[in-house]
Amino acid sequence: MPDSAALTVRSTKDWEWPNSYNIQLSPDTRRNNFPALSHGDPLRIEAEHNGTTFAIFGKADLRNVTHLDPGEIGIGSNLRYALGVPTGESIQVFDRTPPDHRTKRLDHVFGKRPVLCRVRKSVHPDIGFNVCRISETTMDALGITAGDRVVIESAEESTKLKALPLRDEVTGRKNQQIEQNPDRYPDPVDVLGIRGLAETDVDIPEIYLDAERRNELKLGQQSNADDSTPLDSGVCQPVKVTRNATSVYIRSLNESTVPVIAGLLATIFVFDPWLNSEGKVAIVVLGVLFILLSIWYRVRRQTFG
Repeated sequence: MPDSAALTVRSTKDWEWPNSYNIQLSPDTRRNNFPALSHGDPLRIEAEHNGTTFAIFGKADLRNVTHLDPGEIGIGSNLRYALGVPTGESIQVFDRTPPDHRTKRLDHVFGKRPVLCRVRKSVHPDIGFNVCRISETTMDALGITAGDRVVIESAEESTKLKALPLRDEVTGRKNQQIEQNPDRYPDPVDVLGIRGLAETDVDIPEIYLDAERRNELKLGQQSNADDSTPLDSGVCQPVKVTRNATSVYIRSLNESTVPVIAGLLATIFVFDPWLNSEGKVAIVVLGVLFILLSIWYRVRRQTFG
């Protein structure tokens, strides 16, 4: 069983990693509750609202924590919004490994942080396809364009989906659904009491996922309420969204197809006297591979799958 503790929420100060979601612990708290925890290790934090557990992972920052007393935990504003917990409230903390670290290794190398998003139900025509909808602002923060793949990580599982922009017509259909049946589409601001966390009631960015993707991420398992509620479907849960470095790399290769082909042709022309037939064939094959990669990439981006 992982180490766990109930700790009192405080704000973070002088955090170690400006592009990460820091969770600060004092030396006494770490020693008394998480003796095996090291600086930079993941920590799972949980808060319960109306019988449903909301959970997310952060990164343990064990330095610059003189502002914290034993039994306290420093959590940044984004994480507090994600869980709907104000300072002074108690939350559960677990020393547990996230579902999959490997999907984010290249993203750490390239210096892009994950973005916390709030899960909402997807609408037609996305249902049944391997896609998610996020705002263009979130896409900019991730460093992706429409059609790139992203890694979505809940507190239980992770998956990869194609990211599409959250356009006005999609949010319009969602608002119409909410107006027609508000009980089926709970407002995260009300469910988590976000209005009490700051002067504004603006939530973290939204991500639209269909039921199959929410089940894949095991978001519905977070609810332990006695009666079935819309929260059983995993809506309102926080997830971390990170760009898939492989997808971005392939897009960069596609964008380089024309200059690469031109360079290969120039190589054959300039170095023709010194190239044997095998060398010319190798250059042509390389050019054909780039062209096929570009065609495959363009066709893939034009479909949902």
